[in-house]
Amino acid sequence: FNRTANEATGHSAFASSIAVSRSFDKGHTWDTHFVIEDDDASIFHDKEWIAVGPDGAVYVTWARFRFGQGGPFGYLESPIVISKSTDQGETWSEPKVISAGPYTQFSTPVVAPDGTVYVSYELWRSPAGIAGGRAFVAKSEDGGDTWTNHFVGLVNDLRSPLPGSAFRVASYPVLEVGDDETLHMVWSNWQGGTGNIVYTRSEDGGDTWTRPVKINQESVKSDQFFQWIDASGDFLHVG
Repeated sequence: FNRTANEATGHSAFASSIAVSRSFDKGHTWDTHFVIEDDDASIFHDKEWIAVGPDGAVYVTWARFRFGQGGPFGYLESPIVISKSTDQGETWSEPKVISAGPYTQFSTPVVAPDGTVYVSYELWRSPAGIAGGRAFVAKSEDGGDTWTNHFVGLVNDLRSPLPGSAFRVASYPVLEVGDDETLHMVWSNWQGGTGNIVYTRSEDGGDTWTRPVKINQESVKSDQFFQWIDASGDFLHVG
């Protein structure tokens, strides 16, 4: 995004864009293409993430914030949107809303070995981050043309900032898919006055999920947050 107007590009101080950089020589050189460029002062494109399918299709997801009259602090909505490229990031499809509601953030796209696209995110019943956090997964079996949404579990959002701290935190669900197409998800839950990492999985394409369980095992009371997950064969790694 721009802090001031950019005369070289013609974009205003309100410009907000999503870009993807690519390299064909193992990272020695790079070029950049824009997924979207926007000068609408009421729109802010935020928290983007990327995934690549086995067929080479590239998917980028993000929260598209819209501001205006009537919402708290001017906030109206932030649905999760997705854009797709089938030419190695040269051109991108028009962003499509895929979330189950308007108050969403923190999307994570993954692509299963069979090409099924999954996108996790957190959905709130009221303007984001205030009440009623729920983890969801959007699913597409046709390369992103159509989508279904699946409830995963309730999220008890972290207090932000955490007691005794001065920086912003969030619970955000993170998704991973294994070689066997099992879906794995973690997020940080506020439990008993601390932030704990909880884990759940689905073995039926996101239709049903196991009961979330706490996985951190520290010996003293402390907060765990900013988690991530990776699946490798029979192993799961959570950091």
